[in-house]
Amino acid sequence: MRRRPLEARSHQSSQHPGKLRQNTMCGPLHTPWSEVVRLYRLTLDWEINKNMGAGL
Repeated sequence: MRRRPLEARSHQSSQHPGKLRQNTMCGPLHTPWSEVVRLYRLTLDWEINKNMGAGL
């Protein structure tokens, strides 16, 4: 009797957070990754331009 409620609770609690985690992990991680790459490239270009400007 004690194990069944715990299993039911664990399954229910694991299903909802699992779906939320999958949505947050799959969706946001793909779009922010492209944003991170863009920001990384922008920072690299900015540093290169700054260094070139300082060197010139």
